[in-house]
Amino acid sequence: MYYRLPDKWDTASGSYLGKDYGPVEMLFGLFLVDEKRTALDFISMIDVARQEIFSNKQEARKKPH
Repeated sequence: MYYRLPDKWDTASGSYLGKDYGPVEMLFGLFLVDEKRTALDFISMIDVARQEIFSNKQEARKKPH
């Protein structure tokens, strides 16, 4: 489910902004998700972790070697 949501990026800086949650309700219906709140909580937790990973990678690229 998580990877079916589109990513949002800041094109100017190349920063990952997170998932676009616009289609989440349609996906919940398509996949017959009963526990929507729980599913959304898990999707959000994954997204926060992924944002942190991208942020750390971007910071590492900025540091001089």
